Amino acid sequence: MDPFYALDLAEDTIRVKPDLSPEELVPYLSTVDPGSKALCIHGYTDEDADGTEDWKFIDVVTPHLSRLQNVQMLQLDDISWGNLSPTARAFILTHFRSVTALKLNGVDMWNSNQLLRVLDAFPSLSALVLDRVDADLCNHATAQVTRITPLHLEYLQIGSLGWSRPLCEWLLGHRAVNLSIDQAMLTWAATPEAKPDMVVGFIWRLAFRVKALAFDWCIPSKSFAARYASSLLGSVSDTDSRSMPVDHTDRQVPENSLEDDVEEPDKEVLKKRWLKVNEPSWSGSYRGAVEYASQPLQSKIEDLDAFVIWNNDIVDLFLLRFLCQLVNPGTTVFRVMIAVKNWQHFETIDWPALDALFDGIPDFGIPAQTRNYTILLSGPWEDNGVAAGKLTSKLPNVVQHGLFTFEGDNDPTRWARREYYESL
Repeated sequence: MDPFYALDLAEDTIRVKPDLSPEELVPYLSTVDPGSKALCIHGYTDEDADGTEDWKFIDVVTPHLSRLQNVQMLQLDDISWGNLSPTARAFILTHFRSVTALKLNGVDMWNSNQLLRVLDAFPSLSALVLDRVDADLCNHATAQVTRITPLHLEYLQIGSLGWSRPLCEWLLGHRAVNLSIDQAMLTWAATPEAKPDMVVGFIWRLAFRVKALAFDWCIPSKSFAARYASSLLGSVSDTDSRSMPVDHTDRQVPENSLEDDVEEPDKEVLKKRWLKVNEPSWSGSYRGAVEYASQPLQSKIEDLDAFVIWNNDIVDLFLLRFLCQLVNPGTTVFRVMIAVKNWQHFETIDWPALDALFDGIPDFGIPAQTRNYTILLSGPWEDNGVAAGKLTSKLPNVVQHGLFTFEGDNDPTRWARREYYESL
């Protein structure tokens, strides 16, 4: 469970906001409990930003934040990390090293070096949440993505706008058995920063290190991911090199570098990173995803949850096939929710392919009463019983197999999220 859900509601969370003047902030911070465990530093939202943002307010309050000696939960909201002074950045990364739960929400890190520098600053992390995190310049040091330091997370959440290759490399690093995750919640919306080979490869490499995995996705209809989906069928040549514009100028010091970046001694390697010379095209990325999915994998996932807002037959079916490979003898919970627009949309899905896919999942000789395998159909209807009945009519072999139960779902917080993803 997201530990920051309670933080958003907690009255005893210390909150630092730029809409309070120093004359208001300082007296407030002077009275807070030094033993407070939760701190949220807010910046300027997109609505607030008008070019007059003054990030010095954090420098003003840092002497008073130093009174907090027991912060265990730290949330950064709407922060432009590079606009903070080096002193403010250093304070956050050194004074709160005892933090066990970190959330970055709407944070522009400026570059991947700073993103990984922040993550490395909290050696006791047990919960990590990233949503709407930008790190456009890829300039991290090799040492930052080859860590062998143990990382044991009780909770990991990567939102649809939280992905990046350096993040995945940092999480996996060279940790091998030194990495374990109790619960991972991943959301994918096929943004340019989260190509399919990266996401599928990350899950593939994570499968024997995570106990519970929830993977939600939606392929926006106008995205590059939708345009090149046929690459999964091997029917598209690699002609989409322009899908992600790359600046190949000969700058020695790229924009968004910061003076406190961790140094990369190999300047040629560094330059290749920020030029993204190894970034695959979309069709190449899909081929990479197919390669991962075709390799044998070791899965120790006990609880697997898949939620797809059905929007692309090719990609959605591919990902469900891949996720079904994660089911193993120790998987006691497998939940698949398919969200559709309406009944007309429901009829367009390749149900025979899904029937064959789910029917092919082995029961491993495990008694049915020890498992909870469910397929749900989500959409804008009144009667969930009718939805469950229509679902079973499309999956006759799965029904006969007896491995799954079937349910309808009409909660708009699920099926109505389609509009959000289409707007990305």
